[in-house]
Amino acid sequence: MDAQTNPDICGERVVWQDHRNGNWDIYMYDLRTHLESEICRTALDATDPAVSDNRVVWVDYRNGNPDIYMSDLYTGTSSPICVDPAVQADPAISGDRIVWTDYRNGNADIYMYDVATATETQVCGIVNDQTGPAICDDRVAWQDARNGVGNPDIYANDLDSSWGTRPITTQLTDEQVPDISRTRVVWQDNRSGGWGIYRFDLTTDTESVISDLPDRMNPAIWGSMAVCEVHDTEPEGDIWARDVVRGFGFWPCAWSHAQTYADVWIDRMVWQDQRSGNWDIRMYEWVTATQTAICSASGDQMYPQMWGDRIVWQDNRNGNWDIYMYDLATATESAICTDPSDQMYPAIWDHLIVWQDHRNGNWDIYAYDLDIGGWTSICTAAADQTHPAVWDNRIVWVDQRPQQPESGCDIYTYDLGTGVESPVCKAAGDQINPAIWGSRIVWEDQSGGTSDIYMAKLATVSLRRRGAHPPLLAARGGAVRARRDRRHLGRAPALWAY
Repeated sequence: MDAQTNPDICGERVVWQDHRNGNWDIYMYDLRTHLESEICRTALDATDPAVSDNRVVWVDYRNGNPDIYMSDLYTGTSSPICVDPAVQADPAISGDRIVWTDYRNGNADIYMYDVATATETQVCGIVNDQTGPAICDDRVAWQDARNGVGNPDIYANDLDSSWGTRPITTQLTDEQVPDISRTRVVWQDNRSGGWGIYRFDLTTDTESVISDLPDRMNPAIWGSMAVCEVHDTEPEGDIWARDVVRGFGFWPCAWSHAQTYADVWIDRMVWQDQRSGNWDIRMYEWVTATQTAICSASGDQMYPQMWGDRIVWQDNRNGNWDIYMYDLATATESAICTDPSDQMYPAIWDHLIVWQDHRNGNWDIYAYDLDIGGWTSICTAAADQTHPAVWDNRIVWVDQRPQQPESGCDIYTYDLGTGVESPVCKAAGDQINPAIWGSRIVWEDQSGGTSDIYMAKLATVSLRRRGAHPPLLAARGGAVRARRDRRHLGRAPALWAY
Protein backbone atom coordinates (compact mmCIF):
# COMPACT_ATOMS: atom_id res chain seq x y z
CA MET A 1 0.00 0.00 0.00
CA ASP A 2 1.41 3.39 -1.07
CA ALA A 3 -1.19 5.75 0.35
CA GLN A 4 -1.07 9.40 1.28
CA THR A 5 -3.87 10.67 3.55
CA ASN A 6 -4.88 13.28 6.13
CA PRO A 7 -3.56 16.47 4.51
CA ASP A 8 -3.34 19.84 6.24
CA ILE A 9 -2.20 23.16 4.81
CA CYS A 10 -0.90 26.49 6.06
CA GLY A 11 0.34 29.10 3.61
CA GLU A 12 2.65 27.41 1.11
CA ARG A 13 3.15 24.21 3.12
CA VAL A 14 1.10 21.03 2.74
CA VAL A 15 1.61 18.11 5.13
CA TRP A 16 0.19 14.60 5.12
CA GLN A 17 0.71 11.08 6.44
CA ASP A 18 2.37 8.74 3.93
CA HIS A 19 2.65 4.94 3.74
CA ARG A 20 5.37 4.64 1.08
CA ASN A 21 7.87 3.18 3.59
CA GLY A 22 5.60 0.43 4.91
CA ASN A 23 4.20 2.40 7.85
CA TRP A 24 2.73 5.87 8.32
CA ASP A 25 5.25 8.73 8.17
CA ILE A 26 4.85 12.51 7.86
CA TYR A 27 5.78 14.32 4.64
CA MET A 28 5.56 17.94 3.45
CA TYR A 29 5.37 19.72 0.10
CA ASP A 30 6.38 23.38 -0.36
CA LEU A 31 4.16 25.05 -2.97
CA ARG A 32 6.72 27.83 -3.44
CA THR A 33 9.83 25.71 -4.05
CA HIS A 34 7.95 22.63 -5.39
CA LEU A 35 10.07 20.46 -3.10
CA GLU A 36 8.91 17.48 -1.05
CA SER A 37 10.56 16.65 2.26
CA GLU A 38 10.32 13.96 4.92
CA ILE A 39 9.24 15.40 8.29
CA CYS A 40 9.12 12.26 10.42
CA ARG A 41 10.07 8.66 9.69
CA THR A 42 10.07 6.17 12.56
CA ALA A 43 9.80 2.41 12.92
CA LEU A 44 6.18 2.79 14.04
CA ASP A 45 3.41 5.08 12.82
CA ALA A 46 3.24 8.88 12.70
CA THR A 47 -0.26 10.11 11.80
CA ASP A 48 -2.71 13.02 11.80
CA PRO A 49 -0.37 15.95 11.02
CA ALA A 50 -1.28 19.61 11.42
CA VAL A 51 0.82 22.58 10.32
CA SER A 52 1.07 26.24 11.34
CA ASP A 53 3.81 28.50 9.97
CA ASN A 54 7.14 26.71 10.56
CA ARG A 55 5.82 23.98 12.87
CA VAL A 56 4.28 20.58 12.18
CA VAL A 57 2.63 18.44 14.88
CA TRP A 58 1.40 14.86 14.69
CA VAL A 59 0.40 11.75 16.63
CA ASP A 60 3.45 9.53 17.13
CA TYR A 61 3.52 5.83 18.12
CA ARG A 62 7.28 5.35 18.61
CA ASN A 63 6.81 4.84 22.37
CA GLY A 64 4.10 2.22 21.95
CA ASN A 65 1.12 4.52 22.50
CA PRO A 66 -0.12 7.69 20.80
CA ASP A 67 1.91 10.79 21.82
CA ILE A 68 2.19 14.31 20.40
CA TYR A 69 5.41 15.31 18.60
CA MET A 70 6.46 18.49 16.79
CA SER A 71 8.99 19.40 14.09
CA ASP A 72 10.49 22.89 13.75
CA LEU A 73 10.99 23.44 10.03
CA TYR A 74 13.50 26.28 10.59
CA THR A 75 15.87 24.23 12.75
CA GLY A 76 15.02 20.82 11.28
CA THR A 77 14.62 19.30 14.75
CA SER A 78 11.80 17.17 16.14
CA SER A 79 10.80 17.01 19.79
CA PRO A 80 8.13 15.38 21.98
CA ILE A 81 5.31 17.69 23.12
CA CYS A 82 3.44 15.19 25.29
CA VAL A 83 4.48 11.60 26.05
CA ASP A 84 2.12 10.81 28.90
CA PRO A 85 1.45 7.02 29.04
CA ALA A 86 -2.22 7.59 28.20
CA VAL A 87 -3.57 8.34 24.72
CA GLN A 88 -3.09 11.76 23.14
CA ALA A 89 -4.97 12.35 19.90
CA ASP A 90 -6.38 14.97 17.50
CA PRO A 91 -3.56 17.56 17.60
CA ALA A 92 -4.18 21.06 16.26
CA ILE A 93 -1.76 23.99 16.13
CA SER A 94 -1.89 27.75 15.73
CA GLY A 95 1.34 29.71 16.13
CA ASP A 96 3.05 28.77 19.41
CA ARG A 97 0.08 26.81 20.75
CA ILE A 98 -0.66 23.13 20.32
CA VAL A 99 -3.89 21.56 21.57
CA TRP A 100 -5.02 17.95 21.66
CA THR A 101 -7.43 15.43 23.19
CA ASP A 102 -5.88 13.72 26.22
CA TYR A 103 -7.07 10.60 28.10
CA ARG A 104 -4.66 10.67 31.07
CA ASN A 105 -7.48 11.28 33.58
CA GLY A 106 -9.65 8.37 32.46
CA ASN A 107 -11.79 10.43 30.12
CA ALA A 108 -11.12 12.83 27.28
CA ASP A 109 -9.89 16.31 28.24
CA ILE A 110 -8.36 19.20 26.29
CA TYR A 111 -4.69 20.04 26.88
CA MET A 112 -2.40 22.72 25.43
CA TYR A 113 1.35 23.23 25.09
CA ASP A 114 2.83 26.70 24.58
CA VAL A 115 6.08 26.40 22.62
CA ALA A 116 7.18 29.93 23.54
CA THR A 117 6.98 29.30 27.30
CA ALA A 118 7.55 25.50 27.22
CA THR A 119 4.54 25.00 29.48
CA GLU A 120 1.68 22.51 29.35
CA THR A 121 -1.80 23.53 30.52
CA GLN A 122 -5.09 21.74 30.93
CA VAL A 123 -7.58 23.80 28.94
CA CYS A 124 -10.64 21.83 30.06
CA GLY A 125 -10.95 18.82 32.38
CA ILE A 126 -14.63 18.83 33.31
CA VAL A 127 -16.52 15.56 33.91
CA ASN A 128 -17.34 13.45 30.84
CA ASP A 129 -15.50 13.88 27.53
CA GLN A 130 -14.14 16.97 25.83
CA THR A 131 -12.91 16.04 22.36
CA GLY A 132 -11.86 17.26 18.93
CA PRO A 133 -10.27 20.65 19.68
CA ALA A 134 -9.84 23.33 17.05
CA ILE A 135 -7.60 26.36 17.59
CA CYS A 136 -7.15 29.69 15.86
CA ASP A 137 -4.87 32.33 17.39
CA ASP A 138 -5.82 32.56 21.10
CA ARG A 139 -9.15 30.74 20.94
CA VAL A 140 -9.91 27.05 21.32
CA ALA A 141 -13.25 25.34 20.66
CA TRP A 142 -14.27 21.73 21.28
CA GLN A 143 -17.20 19.34 21.65
CA ASP A 144 -18.20 18.91 25.30
CA ALA A 145 -20.36 16.25 26.99
CA ARG A 146 -20.43 17.74 30.52
CA ASN A 147 -24.22 18.17 30.35
CA GLY A 148 -24.80 14.55 29.34
CA VAL A 149 -23.18 12.12 26.96
CA GLY A 150 -26.29 12.15 24.77
CA ASN A 151 -26.36 15.96 24.61
CA PRO A 152 -22.99 17.28 23.41
CA ASP A 153 -22.48 21.05 23.45
CA ILE A 154 -19.88 23.40 22.01
CA TYR A 155 -17.49 25.18 24.40
CA ALA A 156 -14.65 27.58 23.78
CA ASN A 157 -11.80 29.20 25.68
CA ASP A 158 -10.06 32.52 25.11
CA LEU A 159 -6.48 31.78 26.17
CA ASP A 160 -5.38 35.43 26.40
CA SER A 161 -8.10 36.88 28.62
CA SER A 162 -10.02 36.25 31.82
CA TRP A 163 -12.86 34.98 29.64
CA GLY A 164 -11.85 31.40 30.54
CA THR A 165 -13.84 28.32 29.60
CA ARG A 166 -17.41 28.97 28.68
CA PRO A 167 -20.25 27.32 26.85
CA ILE A 168 -20.93 28.37 23.28
CA THR A 169 -24.34 26.74 23.32
CA THR A 170 -26.09 24.48 25.85
CA GLN A 171 -29.55 23.98 24.40
CA LEU A 172 -31.59 21.06 25.70
CA THR A 173 -31.45 19.71 22.16
CA ASP A 174 -28.31 18.48 20.40
CA GLU A 175 -25.47 20.62 19.12
CA GLN A 176 -22.80 18.75 17.19
CA VAL A 177 -19.76 18.93 14.89
CA PRO A 178 -18.08 22.26 15.76
CA ASP A 179 -15.62 24.08 13.56
CA ILE A 180 -13.75 27.32 14.21
CA SER A 181 -12.05 29.97 12.09
CA ARG A 182 -10.57 32.92 13.95
CA THR A 183 -13.49 34.39 15.96
CA ARG A 184 -16.27 32.33 14.40
CA VAL A 185 -17.58 28.98 15.68
CA VAL A 186 -20.18 26.99 13.70
CA TRP A 187 -22.09 23.80 14.48
CA GLN A 188 -25.21 21.82 13.57
CA ASP A 189 -28.17 22.30 15.92
CA ASN A 190 -31.64 20.69 16.09
CA ARG A 191 -33.38 23.16 18.44
CA SER A 192 -35.93 23.96 15.69
CA GLY A 193 -36.90 20.34 15.17
CA GLY A 194 -34.47 19.67 12.31
CA TRP A 195 -30.74 20.17 11.84
CA GLY A 196 -29.87 23.82 11.26
CA ILE A 197 -26.52 25.64 11.17
CA TYR A 198 -25.65 28.19 13.89
CA ARG A 199 -22.71 30.53 14.40
CA PHE A 200 -21.16 32.21 17.45
CA ASP A 201 -18.98 35.31 17.12
CA LEU A 202 -16.40 35.43 19.90
CA THR A 203 -15.64 39.11 19.27
CA THR A 204 -19.20 40.37 19.69
CA ASP A 205 -20.32 37.56 22.02
CA THR A 206 -23.37 36.96 19.86
CA GLU A 207 -25.03 33.89 18.37
CA SER A 208 -26.71 33.96 14.96
CA VAL A 209 -28.43 31.59 12.58
CA ILE A 210 -26.73 30.71 9.33
CA SER A 211 -29.72 28.60 8.33
CA ASP A 212 -32.54 27.22 10.47
CA LEU A 213 -34.26 25.53 7.54
CA PRO A 214 -34.52 21.80 8.26
CA ASP A 215 -31.84 19.28 7.45
CA ARG A 216 -28.69 21.41 7.25
CA MET A 217 -25.84 19.31 8.63
CA ASN A 218 -22.08 18.86 8.97
CA PRO A 219 -20.81 22.46 8.73
CA ALA A 220 -17.28 23.70 8.14
CA ILE A 221 -15.99 27.28 8.11
CA TRP A 222 -12.92 29.03 6.78
CA GLY A 223 -12.78 32.79 7.02
CA SER A 224 -16.27 34.01 6.22
CA MET A 225 -17.37 31.00 4.16
CA ALA A 226 -19.46 28.27 5.80
CA VAL A 227 -20.60 25.14 3.99
CA CYS A 228 -22.97 22.32 4.88
CA GLU A 229 -25.10 19.51 3.51
CA VAL A 230 -28.78 20.17 2.68
CA HIS A 231 -31.52 17.56 2.57
CA ASP A 232 -34.72 19.51 1.97
CA THR A 233 -34.61 20.77 -1.64
CA GLU A 234 -33.43 17.33 -2.75
CA PRO A 235 -34.39 14.86 0.01
CA GLU A 236 -31.12 12.96 -0.33
CA GLY A 237 -28.85 15.97 -0.33
CA ASP A 238 -27.09 18.85 -2.08
CA ILE A 239 -24.15 21.00 -0.97
CA TRP A 240 -24.84 24.57 0.14
CA ALA A 241 -22.43 27.39 1.06
CA ARG A 242 -22.94 30.79 2.66
CA ASP A 243 -20.71 33.83 3.12
CA VAL A 244 -21.54 34.81 6.70
CA VAL A 245 -20.16 38.35 6.23
CA ARG A 246 -21.75 39.28 2.90
CA GLY A 247 -24.86 37.24 3.64
CA PHE A 248 -25.28 35.42 0.33
CA GLY A 249 -25.61 31.67 -0.22
CA PHE A 250 -24.97 29.46 -3.25
CA TRP A 251 -24.94 25.81 -4.35
CA PRO A 252 -21.55 24.32 -5.31
CA CYS A 253 -23.26 21.04 -6.20
CA ALA A 254 -26.90 20.99 -7.26
CA TRP A 255 -28.58 19.81 -10.47
CA SER A 256 -32.07 19.79 -11.96
CA HIS A 257 -32.19 16.02 -11.61
CA ALA A 258 -31.57 14.09 -8.44
CA GLN A 259 -28.04 13.73 -7.09
CA THR A 260 -27.93 11.55 -3.99
CA TYR A 261 -25.70 9.47 -1.71
CA ALA A 262 -22.53 11.47 -2.03
CA ASP A 263 -19.19 10.30 -0.70
CA VAL A 264 -15.97 12.33 -0.62
CA TRP A 265 -12.21 11.93 -0.55
CA ILE A 266 -10.12 15.06 0.01
CA ASP A 267 -10.85 17.16 -3.14
CA ARG A 268 -13.17 14.71 -4.91
CA MET A 269 -16.85 13.94 -4.46
CA VAL A 270 -18.81 11.05 -5.97
CA TRP A 271 -22.56 10.52 -6.07
CA GLN A 272 -25.35 8.70 -7.92
CA ASP A 273 -26.91 10.87 -10.61
CA GLN A 274 -30.22 10.54 -12.48
CA ARG A 275 -29.75 13.12 -15.23
CA SER A 276 -29.66 10.41 -17.95
CA GLY A 277 -32.91 8.79 -16.79
CA ASN A 278 -31.26 6.05 -14.76
CA TRP A 279 -28.80 6.13 -11.89
CA ASP A 280 -25.17 6.65 -12.92
CA ILE A 281 -21.99 7.41 -10.97
CA ARG A 282 -20.39 10.84 -11.36
CA MET A 283 -17.48 12.64 -9.72
CA TYR A 284 -16.66 16.30 -9.03
CA GLU A 285 -13.13 17.62 -8.45
CA TRP A 286 -13.02 20.76 -6.32
CA VAL A 287 -9.63 21.98 -7.55
CA THR A 288 -10.53 21.96 -11.24
CA ALA A 289 -14.31 22.47 -10.76
CA THR A 290 -14.97 19.68 -13.26
CA GLN A 291 -17.47 16.82 -13.34
CA THR A 292 -16.65 13.39 -14.74
CA ALA A 293 -18.91 10.47 -15.61
CA ILE A 294 -17.43 7.47 -13.79
CA CYS A 295 -19.97 4.90 -14.94
CA SER A 296 -23.03 5.29 -17.19
CA ALA A 297 -23.58 1.66 -18.12
CA SER A 298 -27.04 0.26 -18.78
CA GLY A 299 -29.26 -0.24 -15.77
CA ASP A 300 -28.60 1.51 -12.45
CA GLN A 301 -25.35 2.21 -10.64
CA MET A 302 -25.96 3.23 -7.04
CA TYR A 303 -24.50 3.87 -3.57
CA PRO A 304 -20.91 4.85 -4.48
CA GLN A 305 -18.17 4.81 -1.87
CA MET A 306 -14.67 6.19 -2.38
CA TRP A 307 -11.21 5.59 -0.94
CA GLY A 308 -8.23 7.29 -2.60
CA ASP A 309 -8.38 6.56 -6.33
CA ARG A 310 -10.91 3.75 -5.93
CA ILE A 311 -14.68 4.10 -6.29
CA VAL A 312 -17.06 1.18 -5.63
CA TRP A 313 -20.81 0.89 -6.19
CA GLN A 314 -23.64 -1.61 -6.68
CA ASP A 315 -24.60 -2.20 -10.33
CA ASN A 316 -27.52 -4.02 -11.97
CA ARG A 317 -26.36 -3.95 -15.60
CA ASN A 318 -26.42 -7.78 -15.56
CA GLY A 319 -29.99 -8.03 -14.26
CA ASN A 320 -29.08 -8.38 -10.59
CA TRP A 321 -27.07 -6.25 -8.18
CA ASP A 322 -23.30 -6.73 -8.47
CA ILE A 323 -20.29 -4.86 -7.06
CA TYR A 324 -18.09 -2.85 -9.44
CA MET A 325 -15.04 -0.63 -8.95
CA TYR A 326 -13.35 2.16 -10.91
CA ASP A 327 -9.66 3.01 -10.41
CA LEU A 328 -8.90 6.66 -11.20
CA ALA A 329 -5.15 6.02 -11.28
CA THR A 330 -5.42 3.48 -14.10
CA ALA A 331 -8.75 4.68 -15.59
CA THR A 332 -10.05 1.11 -15.50
CA GLU A 333 -13.34 -0.39 -14.37
CA SER A 334 -13.51 -3.90 -12.94
CA ALA A 335 -16.19 -6.25 -11.64
CA ILE A 336 -15.54 -7.13 -7.98
CA CYS A 337 -18.38 -9.62 -7.53
CA THR A 338 -20.91 -10.82 -10.16
CA ASP A 339 -22.42 -13.80 -8.40
CA PRO A 340 -25.92 -14.55 -9.85
CA SER A 341 -27.52 -13.46 -6.58
CA ASP A 342 -27.60 -9.86 -5.32
CA GLN A 343 -24.65 -8.01 -3.78
CA MET A 344 -25.45 -4.59 -2.30
CA TYR A 345 -24.22 -1.66 -0.20
CA PRO A 346 -20.44 -1.82 -0.71
CA ALA A 347 -18.00 -0.06 1.59
CA ILE A 348 -14.27 0.38 1.01
CA TRP A 349 -11.20 0.95 3.17
CA ASP A 350 -7.92 1.06 1.26
CA HIS A 351 -7.58 -2.42 -0.36
CA LEU A 352 -10.62 -3.99 1.34
CA ILE A 353 -14.17 -3.94 -0.07
CA VAL A 354 -17.13 -5.31 1.91
CA TRP A 355 -20.80 -5.78 1.00
CA GLN A 356 -23.98 -7.69 1.89
CA ASP A 357 -24.47 -10.81 -0.24
CA HIS A 358 -27.57 -12.97 -0.88
CA ARG A 359 -25.94 -16.04 -2.50
CA ASN A 360 -26.87 -18.31 0.44
CA GLY A 361 -30.56 -17.39 0.46
CA ASN A 362 -30.28 -14.69 3.12
CA TRP A 363 -28.06 -11.64 3.53
CA ASP A 364 -24.49 -12.37 4.61
CA ILE A 365 -21.31 -10.27 4.78
CA TYR A 366 -18.55 -10.82 2.21
CA ALA A 367 -15.24 -9.09 1.55
CA TYR A 368 -12.76 -8.73 -1.33
CA ASP A 369 -9.05 -8.01 -0.86
CA LEU A 370 -7.63 -6.03 -3.80
CA ASP A 371 -4.05 -6.81 -2.77
CA ILE A 372 -4.44 -10.58 -3.05
CA GLY A 373 -7.35 -10.62 -5.51
CA GLY A 374 -9.76 -12.86 -3.65
CA TRP A 375 -13.08 -12.72 -1.80
CA THR A 376 -14.10 -14.40 1.44
CA SER A 377 -17.21 -14.75 3.58
CA ILE A 378 -17.09 -12.74 6.82
CA CYS A 379 -20.37 -13.80 8.41
CA THR A 380 -22.91 -16.39 7.17
CA ALA A 381 -24.92 -16.83 10.37
CA ALA A 382 -28.66 -17.54 10.41
CA ALA A 383 -31.03 -14.71 9.45
CA ASP A 384 -29.71 -11.54 7.80
CA GLN A 385 -26.45 -9.63 8.19
CA THR A 386 -26.61 -6.30 6.36
CA HIS A 387 -25.17 -2.82 5.89
CA PRO A 388 -21.47 -3.41 6.56
CA ALA A 389 -18.87 -0.76 7.31
CA VAL A 390 -15.10 -1.24 7.45
CA TRP A 391 -12.06 0.42 9.00
CA ASP A 392 -8.61 -1.19 8.86
CA ASN A 393 -8.99 -4.77 10.13
CA ARG A 394 -12.49 -4.31 11.60
CA ILE A 395 -15.81 -4.93 9.85
CA VAL A 396 -19.15 -4.08 11.50
CA TRP A 397 -22.71 -4.81 10.39
CA VAL A 398 -26.37 -5.08 11.40
CA ASP A 399 -27.22 -8.62 12.51
CA GLN A 400 -30.71 -10.12 12.83
CA ARG A 401 -29.83 -13.61 14.13
CA PRO A 402 -32.28 -14.68 16.89
CA GLN A 403 -31.35 -13.36 20.32
CA GLN A 404 -32.82 -13.62 23.80
CA PRO A 405 -34.85 -12.11 25.32
CA GLU A 406 -35.82 -10.29 22.14
CA SER A 407 -35.05 -10.80 18.46
CA GLY A 408 -34.20 -7.66 16.54
CA CYS A 409 -31.32 -5.87 14.86
CA ASP A 410 -28.01 -5.91 16.72
CA ILE A 411 -24.48 -4.70 15.96
CA TYR A 412 -21.68 -7.21 15.40
CA THR A 413 -18.01 -6.86 14.50
CA TYR A 414 -15.33 -9.09 12.99
CA ASP A 415 -11.58 -8.67 13.54
CA LEU A 416 -9.64 -9.74 10.44
CA GLY A 417 -6.43 -9.83 12.44
CA THR A 418 -7.64 -12.34 15.01
CA GLY A 419 -10.48 -13.99 13.08
CA VAL A 420 -12.82 -13.35 16.02
CA GLU A 421 -16.47 -12.26 15.68
CA SER A 422 -18.17 -10.57 18.62
CA PRO A 423 -21.38 -8.68 19.39
CA VAL A 424 -21.05 -4.95 19.98
CA CYS A 425 -24.61 -4.31 21.17
CA LYS A 426 -27.55 -6.70 21.72
CA ALA A 427 -29.88 -4.40 23.64
CA ALA A 428 -33.66 -4.62 23.35
CA GLY A 429 -35.10 -2.90 20.32
CA ASP A 430 -33.19 -2.30 17.10
CA GLN A 431 -29.62 -1.13 16.63
CA ILE A 432 -29.00 -0.16 13.01
CA ASN A 433 -26.78 1.83 10.67
CA PRO A 434 -23.34 1.21 12.16
CA ALA A 435 -20.22 3.14 11.22
CA ILE A 436 -16.67 2.68 12.41
CA TRP A 437 -13.59 4.85 12.87
CA GLY A 438 -10.52 3.51 14.61
CA SER A 439 -11.56 2.01 17.93
CA ARG A 440 -15.03 3.56 17.96
CA ILE A 441 -18.28 2.21 16.53
CA VAL A 442 -21.42 4.35 16.39
CA TRP A 443 -24.96 3.35 15.50
CA GLU A 444 -28.59 4.40 15.63
CA ASP A 445 -30.27 2.84 18.67
CA GLN A 446 -34.03 2.45 19.11
CA SER A 447 -33.96 0.68 22.48
CA GLY A 448 -35.43 3.75 24.18
CA GLY A 449 -38.42 4.04 21.88
CA THR A 450 -36.88 6.82 19.78
CA SER A 451 -33.74 6.94 17.68
CA ASP A 452 -30.63 7.91 19.62
CA ILE A 453 -26.94 7.75 18.78
CA TYR A 454 -24.78 5.34 20.77
CA MET A 455 -21.08 4.56 20.67
CA ALA A 456 -18.84 1.69 21.77
CA LYS A 457 -15.06 1.71 22.02
CA LEU A 458 -13.07 -1.38 21.10
CA ALA A 459 -10.23 -1.56 23.59
CA THR A 460 -8.08 -3.75 21.35
CA VAL A 461 -7.95 -1.28 18.47
CA SER A 462 -5.39 1.54 18.51
CA LEU A 463 -6.79 5.05 18.18
CA ARG A 464 -6.22 6.14 14.57
CA ARG A 465 -3.55 3.50 14.21
CA ARG A 466 -3.67 3.45 10.44
CA GLY A 467 -4.98 5.48 7.52
CA ALA A 468 -7.62 8.07 8.20
CA HIS A 469 -10.44 8.90 5.80
CA PRO A 470 -10.29 12.69 5.34
CA PRO A 471 -13.69 14.34 5.19
CA LEU A 472 -14.92 16.92 2.73
CA LEU A 473 -13.70 20.39 3.73
CA ALA A 474 -11.97 19.02 6.82
CA ALA A 475 -11.59 21.47 9.67
CA ARG A 476 -8.26 23.26 9.56
CA GLY A 477 -5.68 22.47 12.19
CA GLY A 478 -6.89 18.93 12.83
CA ALA A 479 -10.36 19.69 14.20
CA VAL A 480 -12.99 16.99 14.33
CA ARG A 481 -15.30 16.19 11.45
CA ALA A 482 -18.15 13.69 11.24
CA ARG A 483 -20.69 13.06 8.52
CA ARG A 484 -23.94 11.15 8.14
CA ASP A 485 -24.33 8.20 5.79
CA ARG A 486 -27.81 8.10 4.31
CA ARG A 487 -27.53 4.80 2.41
CA HIS A 488 -29.01 2.59 5.08
CA LEU A 489 -32.43 2.37 6.66
CA GLY A 490 -32.78 6.15 6.92
CA ARG A 491 -30.34 8.81 7.99
CA ALA A 492 -27.54 7.15 9.86
CA PRO A 493 -24.37 8.47 11.43
CA ALA A 494 -21.06 7.61 9.82
CA LEU A 495 -18.10 8.53 11.96
CA TRP A 496 -15.08 9.91 10.07
CA ALA A 497 -13.28 11.49 12.96
CA TYR A 498 -13.86 11.73 16.65
